[in-house]
Amino acid sequence: MEYSDYDSVVNLLQKSDNGNAYQDLMITEKDTLDKANNVIKYYNDRDYEKKQFINMSFYDTLMKTMDVFNDITSDIIKVQSITDFKDVMTKKDRLIYIGVFIVILSLFIFFII
Repeated sequence: MEYSDYDSVVNLLQKSDNGNAYQDLMITEKDTLDKANNVIKYYNDRDYEKKQFINMSFYDTLMKTMDVFNDITSDIIKVQSITDFKDVMTKKDRLIYIGVFIVILSLFIFFII
């Protein structure tokens, strides 16, 4: 809390009588908490938008594809049944990166042949 916040609390307590001081303080604190939560939500939403597939650069897409491919291979080692395999392949947004990997692999094969 900054010094100005303490000042505003002291002023609030001096202005109100004893019965309403607590209620006034709680309203002020709730407003401050709401503002802080809105700022946190804004930054989390902005970070989420940057991480979405549509907003990623080509380099980030390739790196994320390789990371997802490594995660899939490590999860496939632990697979016990077909339903587990399906769950591994469809976990989160892996299908998008599986498609990107297939396109990269097909382009690689196309240029070799």
